[in-house]
Amino acid sequence: MWMSGNGFAAPLEPKTVTLRQPGPDGSKVDRNYHILMPPNLRRGERPPAVILLHDAGDDALAAVYRHGWIATAAQARFAIIAPEAGLQQQGRAEGGFFNARIWNAGSEAAASWQDVAFLEAVAKDAAERKTLDAKRLSLIGFGEGGAMAQRVLREGNGRYAAFASIAGALYGAAEAAKNAPLYLLFGAVDPTNPLNGGDIYTPWTGQALAPAAAKAIHGWRVGLGCPVQPDEASLNKGVHRNEWRDCAGRGALQAIWVEGLGRQWPGTGAGPLPERVTGPPNDAIFAPWDIWRFFEARRLAKQN
Repeated sequence: MWMSGNGFAAPLEPKTVTLRQPGPDGSKVDRNYHILMPPNLRRGERPPAVILLHDAGDDALAAVYRHGWIATAAQARFAIIAPEAGLQQQGRAEGGFFNARIWNAGSEAAASWQDVAFLEAVAKDAAERKTLDAKRLSLIGFGEGGAMAQRVLREGNGRYAAFASIAGALYGAAEAAKNAPLYLLFGAVDPTNPLNGGDIYTPWTGQALAPAAAKAIHGWRVGLGCPVQPDEASLNKGVHRNEWRDCAGRGALQAIWVEGLGRQWPGTGAGPLPERVTGPPNDAIFAPWDIWRFFEARRLAKQN
Protein backbone atom coordinates (compact mmCIF):
# COMPACT_ATOMS: atom_id res chain seq x y z
CA MET A 1 0.00 0.00 0.00
CA TRP A 2 1.34 3.43 -0.97
CA MET A 3 0.82 6.93 0.36
CA SER A 4 -0.71 9.74 -1.65
CA GLY A 5 0.89 13.14 -2.05
CA ASN A 6 -1.48 14.45 0.63
CA GLY A 7 -0.15 11.91 3.12
CA PHE A 8 -3.24 9.71 3.22
CA ALA A 9 -2.96 5.96 2.80
CA ALA A 10 -4.30 4.87 -0.57
CA PRO A 11 -6.94 2.18 -0.97
CA LEU A 12 -5.88 -1.32 -1.86
CA GLU A 13 -5.17 -2.37 -5.42
CA PRO A 14 -8.30 -2.55 -7.54
CA LYS A 15 -10.18 -5.80 -7.91
CA THR A 16 -11.88 -6.37 -11.26
CA VAL A 17 -15.34 -7.96 -11.34
CA THR A 18 -16.89 -9.29 -14.55
CA LEU A 19 -20.64 -9.47 -15.12
CA ARG A 20 -22.43 -11.13 -18.04
CA GLN A 21 -24.70 -8.47 -19.52
CA PRO A 22 -26.58 -7.86 -22.79
CA GLY A 23 -24.59 -6.14 -25.52
CA PRO A 24 -26.01 -3.73 -28.12
CA ASP A 25 -27.07 -6.65 -30.33
CA GLY A 26 -28.74 -8.49 -27.43
CA SER A 27 -26.09 -11.19 -27.05
CA LYS A 28 -24.42 -11.68 -23.66
CA VAL A 29 -20.99 -10.08 -23.25
CA ASP A 30 -18.52 -9.58 -20.40
CA ARG A 31 -18.66 -6.16 -18.77
CA ASN A 32 -16.28 -5.09 -16.02
CA TYR A 33 -16.23 -2.91 -12.99
CA HIS A 34 -13.32 -2.27 -10.62
CA ILE A 35 -13.60 -1.90 -6.86
CA LEU A 36 -11.08 -0.23 -4.54
CA MET A 37 -11.65 -0.67 -0.81
CA PRO A 38 -10.32 1.79 1.78
CA PRO A 39 -7.36 0.56 3.85
CA ASN A 40 -7.33 -0.79 7.39
CA LEU A 41 -10.97 -1.76 7.62
CA ARG A 42 -12.05 -3.09 10.99
CA ARG A 43 -13.55 -6.56 11.27
CA GLY A 44 -17.16 -6.39 10.09
CA GLU A 45 -16.87 -2.78 8.88
CA ARG A 46 -18.91 -2.11 5.74
CA PRO A 47 -17.94 1.23 4.18
CA PRO A 48 -20.16 3.30 1.89
CA ALA A 49 -19.26 3.36 -1.79
CA VAL A 50 -19.10 5.90 -4.60
CA ILE A 51 -19.66 4.52 -8.10
CA LEU A 52 -17.69 6.73 -10.47
CA LEU A 53 -18.54 6.94 -14.19
CA HIS A 54 -15.75 8.12 -16.48
CA ASP A 55 -16.11 10.50 -19.43
CA ALA A 56 -16.29 9.42 -23.06
CA GLY A 57 -12.98 8.12 -24.38
CA ASP A 58 -11.47 7.85 -20.90
CA ASP A 59 -10.42 4.82 -18.87
CA ALA A 60 -12.32 3.82 -15.73
CA LEU A 61 -9.31 3.42 -13.44
CA ALA A 62 -7.36 6.31 -14.94
CA ALA A 63 -10.25 8.61 -14.09
CA VAL A 64 -10.16 7.43 -10.46
CA TYR A 65 -6.42 7.93 -10.04
CA ARG A 66 -6.20 11.20 -11.95
CA HIS A 67 -8.69 13.34 -10.09
CA GLY A 68 -8.06 13.08 -6.37
CA TRP A 69 -10.48 10.30 -5.50
CA ILE A 70 -7.84 7.94 -4.08
CA ALA A 71 -6.77 10.26 -1.25
CA THR A 72 -10.35 11.38 -0.61
CA ALA A 73 -11.63 7.81 -0.31
CA ALA A 74 -8.76 6.82 1.97
CA GLN A 75 -9.33 9.69 4.38
CA ALA A 76 -13.14 9.56 4.34
CA ARG A 77 -13.17 5.72 4.37
CA PHE A 78 -15.41 4.93 1.43
CA ALA A 79 -14.96 2.45 -1.39
CA ILE A 80 -14.72 3.41 -5.07
CA ILE A 81 -16.40 1.39 -7.80
CA ALA A 82 -15.37 2.20 -11.37
CA PRO A 83 -17.44 0.56 -14.15
CA GLU A 84 -16.26 0.51 -17.76
CA ALA A 85 -18.47 1.97 -20.50
CA GLY A 86 -19.02 0.01 -23.71
CA LEU A 87 -17.38 0.78 -27.03
CA GLN A 88 -19.18 2.79 -29.69
CA GLN A 89 -18.68 -0.11 -32.10
CA GLN A 90 -18.88 -3.48 -30.39
CA GLY A 91 -16.48 -6.10 -31.74
CA ARG A 92 -13.95 -3.60 -33.10
CA ALA A 93 -10.69 -2.67 -31.42
CA GLU A 94 -10.75 0.20 -28.97
CA GLY A 95 -9.21 3.22 -30.68
CA GLY A 96 -9.28 6.23 -28.42
CA PHE A 97 -11.86 8.64 -29.76
CA PHE A 98 -12.25 6.73 -33.04
CA ASN A 99 -13.99 3.91 -31.14
CA ALA A 100 -14.45 5.42 -27.72
CA ARG A 101 -15.87 3.95 -24.56
CA ILE A 102 -19.01 6.00 -24.04
CA TRP A 103 -22.11 5.65 -21.88
CA ASN A 104 -25.53 5.33 -23.48
CA ALA A 105 -26.72 8.50 -21.77
CA GLY A 106 -28.88 9.67 -24.66
CA SER A 107 -26.45 11.36 -27.04
CA GLU A 108 -26.31 10.39 -30.71
CA ALA A 109 -22.67 9.28 -30.28
CA ALA A 110 -23.50 6.34 -27.99
CA ALA A 111 -24.16 2.77 -29.06
CA SER A 112 -27.28 1.03 -27.78
CA TRP A 113 -25.70 -0.49 -24.67
CA GLN A 114 -28.21 -1.23 -21.91
CA ASP A 115 -26.28 0.89 -19.44
CA VAL A 116 -29.08 1.63 -16.97
CA ALA A 117 -29.52 -2.12 -16.48
CA PHE A 118 -25.73 -2.61 -16.28
CA LEU A 119 -25.30 0.02 -13.57
CA GLU A 120 -28.24 -1.41 -11.64
CA ALA A 121 -26.52 -4.81 -11.89
CA VAL A 122 -23.24 -3.30 -10.65
CA ALA A 123 -24.99 -1.83 -7.59
CA LYS A 124 -26.83 -5.08 -6.90
CA ASP A 125 -23.68 -7.19 -7.26
CA ALA A 126 -21.64 -4.88 -5.04
CA ALA A 127 -24.36 -4.83 -2.37
CA GLU A 128 -24.70 -8.63 -2.36
CA ARG A 129 -21.00 -9.08 -1.63
CA LYS A 130 -21.74 -8.00 1.97
CA THR A 131 -18.54 -5.97 2.17
CA LEU A 132 -20.22 -2.59 1.58
CA ASP A 133 -23.03 -0.62 3.20
CA ALA A 134 -25.76 -1.31 0.63
CA LYS A 135 -27.83 1.66 1.84
CA ARG A 136 -25.01 4.10 1.10
CA LEU A 137 -24.18 3.56 -2.57
CA SER A 138 -23.96 6.86 -4.48
CA LEU A 139 -23.52 7.40 -8.22
CA ILE A 140 -21.37 10.13 -9.75
CA GLY A 141 -20.32 10.79 -13.31
CA PHE A 142 -18.17 13.24 -15.24
CA GLY A 143 -19.00 14.47 -18.75
CA GLU A 144 -20.87 11.71 -20.54
CA GLY A 145 -20.66 9.81 -17.25
CA GLY A 146 -22.51 12.70 -15.62
CA ALA A 147 -25.18 12.52 -18.29
CA MET A 148 -25.42 8.79 -17.58
CA ALA A 149 -25.84 9.39 -13.84
CA GLN A 150 -28.79 11.64 -14.65
CA ARG A 151 -30.29 8.94 -16.87
CA VAL A 152 -30.04 6.40 -14.05
CA LEU A 153 -31.85 8.85 -11.75
CA ARG A 154 -34.57 9.12 -14.39
CA GLU A 155 -34.93 5.41 -15.11
CA GLY A 156 -33.31 3.38 -12.30
CA ASN A 157 -34.98 1.39 -9.56
CA GLY A 158 -33.78 3.40 -6.57
CA ARG A 159 -30.66 1.50 -5.51
CA TYR A 160 -28.60 4.68 -5.11
CA ALA A 161 -28.70 6.95 -2.07
CA ALA A 162 -27.59 10.05 -4.01
CA PHE A 163 -26.40 11.21 -7.42
CA ALA A 164 -23.89 13.71 -8.79
CA SER A 165 -23.22 14.96 -12.32
CA ILE A 166 -20.16 17.01 -13.24
CA ALA A 167 -20.16 18.66 -16.70
CA GLY A 168 -22.96 16.30 -17.72
CA ALA A 169 -25.69 17.18 -20.20
CA LEU A 170 -29.33 16.36 -19.60
CA TYR A 171 -30.66 14.32 -22.53
CA GLY A 172 -34.41 14.07 -22.07
CA ALA A 173 -36.81 15.13 -19.36
CA ALA A 174 -35.76 15.70 -15.75
CA GLU A 175 -38.19 13.24 -14.22
CA ALA A 176 -36.86 10.93 -11.51
CA ALA A 177 -38.17 7.38 -11.27
CA LYS A 178 -37.60 7.68 -7.51
CA ASN A 179 -36.63 11.02 -5.99
CA ALA A 180 -33.10 11.22 -4.58
CA PRO A 181 -30.59 13.93 -3.70
CA LEU A 182 -28.76 15.33 -6.76
CA TYR A 183 -25.58 17.41 -7.03
CA LEU A 184 -25.00 19.24 -10.34
CA LEU A 185 -21.81 21.10 -11.24
CA PHE A 186 -21.02 22.93 -14.48
CA GLY A 187 -18.16 25.03 -15.79
CA ALA A 188 -19.28 28.46 -16.95
CA VAL A 189 -16.86 28.35 -19.90
CA ASP A 190 -17.27 24.68 -20.83
CA PRO A 191 -17.28 24.70 -24.67
CA THR A 192 -18.74 21.17 -24.81
CA ASN A 193 -21.66 21.79 -22.45
CA PRO A 194 -22.47 25.53 -22.62
CA LEU A 195 -24.82 27.01 -20.05
CA ASN A 196 -27.10 28.30 -22.83
CA GLY A 197 -26.60 25.38 -25.23
CA GLY A 198 -25.59 25.63 -28.89
CA ASP A 199 -23.19 24.17 -31.43
CA ILE A 200 -20.26 22.24 -29.96
CA TYR A 201 -17.39 19.98 -30.99
CA THR A 202 -16.11 16.92 -29.15
CA PRO A 203 -13.69 14.23 -30.38
CA TRP A 204 -16.34 11.51 -29.99
CA THR A 205 -19.28 13.33 -31.61
CA GLY A 206 -17.69 15.79 -34.00
CA GLN A 207 -19.97 18.77 -34.53
CA ALA A 208 -23.18 18.52 -32.51
CA LEU A 209 -25.93 20.58 -30.94
CA ALA A 210 -25.75 20.61 -27.13
CA PRO A 211 -28.69 21.15 -24.81
CA ALA A 212 -28.38 24.07 -22.41
CA ALA A 213 -26.70 23.18 -19.14
CA ALA A 214 -29.05 25.63 -17.44
CA LYS A 215 -31.90 23.38 -18.63
CA ALA A 216 -30.65 20.63 -16.32
CA ILE A 217 -30.68 22.92 -13.28
CA HIS A 218 -34.18 24.25 -13.95
CA GLY A 219 -35.47 20.86 -15.07
CA TRP A 220 -34.30 18.99 -11.99
CA ARG A 221 -35.54 21.72 -9.66
CA VAL A 222 -39.01 21.16 -11.09
CA GLY A 223 -38.60 17.41 -11.54
CA LEU A 224 -37.54 16.83 -7.93
CA GLY A 225 -40.36 18.96 -6.60
CA CYS A 226 -38.17 21.73 -5.20
CA PRO A 227 -39.54 25.23 -4.48
CA VAL A 228 -38.76 28.13 -6.81
CA GLN A 229 -36.36 29.84 -4.41
CA PRO A 230 -33.38 27.91 -3.02
CA ASP A 231 -32.92 27.49 0.71
CA GLU A 232 -29.42 28.88 0.35
CA ALA A 233 -27.63 30.80 -2.41
CA SER A 234 -24.01 31.87 -2.26
CA LEU A 235 -21.16 33.22 -4.38
CA ASN A 236 -17.59 32.61 -3.19
CA LYS A 237 -14.43 32.87 -5.33
CA GLY A 238 -16.44 32.53 -8.51
CA VAL A 239 -18.38 29.50 -7.28
CA HIS A 240 -22.15 30.04 -7.60
CA ARG A 241 -24.01 27.60 -5.36
CA ASN A 242 -27.77 27.17 -4.99
CA GLU A 243 -29.14 24.56 -2.58
CA TRP A 244 -32.67 23.23 -2.23
CA ARG A 245 -33.14 20.99 0.82
CA ASP A 246 -36.94 20.70 1.05
CA CYS A 247 -37.96 18.89 -2.15
CA ALA A 248 -40.51 16.15 -2.68
CA GLY A 249 -39.86 12.72 -1.16
CA ARG A 250 -36.14 12.12 -0.67
CA GLY A 251 -35.33 14.84 -3.19
CA ALA A 252 -32.71 17.53 -2.66
CA LEU A 253 -30.72 19.58 -5.15
CA GLN A 254 -27.40 21.39 -5.08
CA ALA A 255 -26.58 23.24 -8.31
CA ILE A 256 -23.17 24.81 -8.83
CA TRP A 257 -21.54 26.63 -11.70
CA VAL A 258 -17.95 27.78 -11.54
CA GLU A 259 -16.61 30.85 -13.31
CA GLY A 260 -13.56 30.20 -15.49
CA LEU A 261 -14.06 26.43 -15.51
CA GLY A 262 -14.31 24.25 -18.61
CA ARG A 263 -15.00 20.53 -18.91
CA GLN A 264 -12.69 19.76 -15.98
CA TRP A 265 -12.82 18.35 -12.46
CA PRO A 266 -12.48 21.47 -10.25
CA GLY A 267 -9.41 21.49 -8.05
CA THR A 268 -7.70 18.46 -9.59
CA GLY A 269 -5.78 19.97 -12.52
CA ALA A 270 -6.29 19.56 -16.23
CA GLY A 271 -7.75 16.41 -17.71
CA PRO A 272 -6.32 14.31 -20.56
CA LEU A 273 -7.72 16.38 -23.44
CA PRO A 274 -6.21 19.67 -24.70
CA GLU A 275 -7.72 22.83 -23.29
CA ARG A 276 -8.77 23.97 -26.76
CA VAL A 277 -11.33 21.15 -26.59
CA THR A 278 -12.29 21.25 -22.91
CA GLY A 279 -11.68 24.77 -21.72
CA PRO A 280 -9.55 25.65 -18.66
CA PRO A 281 -9.20 24.01 -15.23
CA ASN A 282 -10.01 25.89 -12.05
CA ASP A 283 -9.10 25.23 -8.41
CA ALA A 284 -11.75 27.34 -6.65
CA ILE A 285 -13.07 24.16 -5.01
CA PHE A 286 -11.78 20.59 -4.67
CA ALA A 287 -14.61 18.63 -6.23
CA PRO A 288 -14.11 15.17 -4.66
CA TRP A 289 -14.38 16.54 -1.12
CA ASP A 290 -17.22 18.89 -2.00
CA ILE A 291 -19.20 16.01 -3.50
CA TRP A 292 -18.40 13.66 -0.63
CA ARG A 293 -19.76 16.20 1.86
CA PHE A 294 -23.01 16.13 -0.13
CA PHE A 295 -23.04 12.30 -0.22
CA GLU A 296 -21.79 11.56 3.29
CA ALA A 297 -25.04 11.61 5.24
CA ARG A 298 -27.26 10.21 2.45
CA ARG A 299 -28.78 6.82 3.10
CA LEU A 300 -31.62 4.80 1.65
CA ALA A 301 -34.54 4.50 4.04
CA LYS A 302 -34.78 0.82 3.16
CA GLN A 303 -32.94 -1.55 0.88
CA ASN A 304 -34.43 -2.13 -2.57
